[in-house]
Amino acid sequence: MNLHDAIAGLNDAFFDTDGFAEEVIYLPEGNSSWQFPVNAIVDWEAEEGNGQIRGQGRAGLNQQRGRSTMSQITVEMPTTRIVNEQPVPMRVSESGKDRVIVNLPGSKRTARFAVRRIIGRDEAAISVLCTREKQHETQSVKSRFG
Repeated sequence: MNLHDAIAGLNDAFFDTDGFAEEVIYLPEGNSSWQFPVNAIVDWEAEEGNGQIRGQGRAGLNQQRGRSTMSQITVEMPTTRIVNEQPVPMRVSESGKDRVIVNLPGSKRTARFAVRRIIGRDEAAISVLCTREKQHETQSVKSRFG
């Protein structure tokens, strides 16, 4: 075994996509007929947000709809996926139309997030910032004047 073969063997260990934690559904342009599963790492640590996106974490009161909050997660996925035993590059758009469906931790429900921004990319993985707006219903209160 020469040095080139040894390095190639180590690269296979580092760039192996089997180590990604969970399966998410990726919807290019938000179109469900184009959706496909991707193994990814979902970072929920920033789920409630830290105010880096306009309107994130803010609760606004709207008498017709209630209040809404914006939250974010980070999704790290491989730069390529296998289709018909051939590697195909992942195409991620920052247009705001791409969607990612993830499993909510601790439940059997899913949530749909919009891809907002590519945070980083290298040979093996691409990290994207995803956001969602959550609506909360409020009761209508009639004001009394009198």
